[in-house]
Amino acid sequence: DDQHGTAVVTLAGLINATKVVGKNLKDCKIVLVGAGAAGTAITKLLFKYAKPNIIAVDSKGIISSSRNDLNDAKKELLKITNPHNVSGSFNDALAGADIFIGVSKADLLSEEDVKKMAVFDIHLQDFDEVGRCNDRNCLLCIQTKYEVNQLMKGNQ
Repeated sequence: DDQHGTAVVTLAGLINATKVVGKNLKDCKIVLVGAGAAGTAITKLLFKYAKPNIIAVDSKGIISSSRNDLNDAKKELLKITNPHNVSGSFNDALAGADIFIGVSKADLLSEEDVKKMAVFDIHLQDFDEVGRCNDRNCLLCIQTKYEVNQLMKGNQ
């Protein structure tokens, strides 16, 4: 259940952040580092909500069809990510990215990495490492609870 809470909080944050910077989530390039349970849940919810261009990255680089080391879960993730089948490293994925989401380890993004991204980029990284509902992510959940509930019911 923690990964689903993380996904909802991430979506809530991105809905609000894209409004602030004047972007539409469906038009954004998102780089998501961490293809485990949380990363997969975030990807599925973002795809269902807006179908943005999501590039998933694991410890070996961009998850693409050119890799022969993908397990079944990553092959499934590839069905809703990387629509242009790009391959390469984490750094390659960042070029022109609008949004960075890091759910694998802290301190992934350097100042040089940020410079590779688009103007008005958005970064979400390790905001709730232990899966608890802190004040900030509870507030984000409350702000978009109706929208997410409608989405999950198929009413949006």
